Amino acid sequence: MSITIRSDRHGLPDGAGAGRVVLPESATFPFLRAPALPGELGRLGNYRVFRLIGSGGMGKVFFAEDMTLQRDVALKVMCLPPGEDVGSWWERFLREARALAAIKHPNLVTVYQTGEDRGTMFLAMELLKGESLETRLRNKTPLEFDELLRIAEETATGLSAIHERGLIHRDIKPGNIWLEAETRGQTTDSASSLTPRVKILDFGLVRDIHEDTHLTEAGAVVGTPAYMSPEQVRGWALDQRTDLFSFGCVLYTMATGHQPFAAINPIAQAAALVADTPSRVRKLNPDIPEPLSNLIAELLSKNPSDRPATAAAVVKRLQDIRDGFDRDSDTEVIEAARRSFWRRHRTVLALVACVWFVATGVILGAALTRDRGKTATPTNTPVAKETAPQFISELPVLDYYEFPPPGHLPPHVDGKVRVRGVLSPHGLFMHGAPSFGQQMFTSYSLDKKYARFQSEVAMIDSSDEWSGPLVFVVTADGKELWHSKVMGVGTPKEACDLDVIGVSVLTLGLRTAGNHRGAHGGWIEPRLVNAPPTSGGGFE
Repeated sequence: MSITIRSDRHGLPDGAGAGRVVLPESATFPFLRAPALPGELGRLGNYRVFRLIGSGGMGKVFFAEDMTLQRDVALKVMCLPPGEDVGSWWERFLREARALAAIKHPNLVTVYQTGEDRGTMFLAMELLKGESLETRLRNKTPLEFDELLRIAEETATGLSAIHERGLIHRDIKPGNIWLEAETRGQTTDSASSLTPRVKILDFGLVRDIHEDTHLTEAGAVVGTPAYMSPEQVRGWALDQRTDLFSFGCVLYTMATGHQPFAAINPIAQAAALVADTPSRVRKLNPDIPEPLSNLIAELLSKNPSDRPATAAAVVKRLQDIRDGFDRDSDTEVIEAARRSFWRRHRTVLALVACVWFVATGVILGAALTRDRGKTATPTNTPVAKETAPQFISELPVLDYYEFPPPGHLPPHVDGKVRVRGVLSPHGLFMHGAPSFGQQMFTSYSLDKKYARFQSEVAMIDSSDEWSGPLVFVVTADGKELWHSKVMGVGTPKEACDLDVIGVSVLTLGLRTAGNHRGAHGGWIEPRLVNAPPTSGGGFE
């Protein structure tokens, strides 16, 4: 059962006397005893129950207070639909409680007590504040490299603790990874720094490695389809490496912004897990260092023997990537940090550079014109003459690959490049439809006549809100010159300014992966010029 415990406490009482929480009339909880104080929904065992904060297939989770210890808890109550076998579910409920109680680890949710009140079973756990990784990914993808690596290390550390007890989780996914905000350490200005502590949730499917792990009592394969291992889909016997495959799916999603085996229905999902190989992470997100991309590919191996042997080994690999102990990763990590720094601070750095150049020019000018009894004379140095830009849409097309073919766009798509309502008159539209791994492209003849290629790129307004990520690519005479960052709906425009002196054929392309229905990319005012770029002049 997946539980989402929200961080906001609005409407939750801090003590006796707080206002009553108003729930819909349909929200009835007959297993609770009548409330004794204002603000309560009711009572269960030794707990005052205030508010429903989550639910799943096996029960409900409430915000509650331990009346003896006077501490807030998350109270998980087993609530089954009529006709379900209470005995088997109670056994599963106890299995979760025993697994959590057996492992004390900072990256696992803590269980305080299990109990029963008038036939209703419950589990009291620590109340977490923050958000799930699933929520974080809905708001921000892909994650920044530092955040991704921190979450990955802590999750793998928690998995290692589970596996060392001879258990497997069987349901590792973003919804079961919690990012708890807490104060850790101090910043240079003595202000508190909030850093998420990762906790693994929901041990409802946990099993001992020596048990028959591949089937439930009802004979159905268990788990979350998008994050199940191939052996889990097939119903084969499982070991700890099934969790590592699921963890690899989580890493892939954090790094690229989409699932590695996305599909439109459970049958297609199962087929993809068993047979498909996702695109390399580094191909979709060049900011990911090669060692991390390689690790994710290993975790997603179809054969368990090709994956890392243990979660502890994965933790070590992640630490090597972060700390630079792996020599092959040093340059990649540094370059990723540099690119990330430049993206965050490019405006400030550009202003500093402009001020420096202006100041240097003033100083040199003053020195050269200082009165020394000499008169400056003009030189005959030629000055490059800038010509009007040549929009690439006006050049002849040498070759192309498009899907759908020209003239066969969906009825609601006009092929115009509009970004946030602004039309690019000379824009180039590309429809990122599923292409079985092929890259959309259009090639133009430059005949070595131009000095620079300039454009901006973005997902355009006609893209569906669920569109998958795109990467724009520029190739010159068969050699890749540039690619954009991974771009999704709402990603800011990215500028492209390239030296194309001596280039005969320029190709503009679009990479896609997975289900990209309705993903529309736009080259904004792509143009060729014969002089170095000047400041300003962007498409707004």
